[in-house]
Amino acid sequence: MTSNGQKTSRHPYAGYGFDGAGPARPVQPAYDWRDFASESPGRTRARRRALRTLVSLVGAVAFTITGVVFDCTKVHLWVHFADADEVSAVVTEAEYVKAESKESPAAIRLAIATDDGPVQVATDDPGSGPDGLSAGDRVRVLFDPGRPGHAAFPGQLDWSAIAFPGGAFTVIGLGLAGQEAVLAARLFRNRRAG
Repeated sequence: MTSNGQKTSRHPYAGYGFDGAGPARPVQPAYDWRDFASESPGRTRARRRALRTLVSLVGAVAFTITGVVFDCTKVHLWVHFADADEVSAVVTEAEYVKAESKESPAAIRLAIATDDGPVQVATDDPGSGPDGLSAGDRVRVLFDPGRPGHAAFPGQLDWSAIAFPGGAFTVIGLGLAGQEAVLAARLFRNRRAG
């Protein structure tokens, strides 16, 4: 083969370290395996910081959503029963998840005596209702005639019921998010200064 009047020969394995003039010579790879195995300390710190931030943010979102879900029921009870009258009622039926020990209420139905006769109601959020009830027990409940068919126990509107577990989860989630916001602001300020 000729190029510009000169004869050139190309060995079929020239790309692999062989040429027509002599023995094979080592070919230097474009990348060395040590380039991927070793990292600078700064890069390792940055990766660890990014992983920690990701875990904290996922935790913050999970805790906050869990807390809000728990507290939605409590806020619902406050909105509907904060101004309701406390009246006497008779338990007509009480179902429990742990029936033998009468723990973890699944449903509590009551009869409330009114001027128009007895009214059948079910408790909102029975899971936070009292344990150990049986048919025929007399209890005090919150009842609003504007919401027939619904009642709540006074203990369900207690601050401790709102604070735990929903309030605690929400505070932890917001705390994690706030911590990451402070660290991000500090890192941003340091980079601008440097």
